[in-house]
Amino acid sequence: MKKVKNKLKHEKEITITTDCWTSVQHMSYMGLTAHYLEAAHKQQNINLGFRHIIGGHAAKNLRYFFQYNNLTMF
Repeated sequence: MKKVKNKLKHEKEITITTDCWTSVQHMSYMGLTAHYLEAAHKQQNINLGFRHIIGGHAAKNLRYFFQYNNLTMF
């Protein structure tokens, strides 16, 4: 994560997206991605985290995802 933080700290604008889904085995997952443009307007994407979420997609479980992945930098 340190490498990712160093890369993103120089970017002026970063967009964060999440994606949650449930597998056919009824297990919940969440992925978190950062998106930004390099100087030549080339889009870059960095995976910030991917985890199994216990208890479904409820807000309290998603909050734990952010805390567990130490994503307080945003």
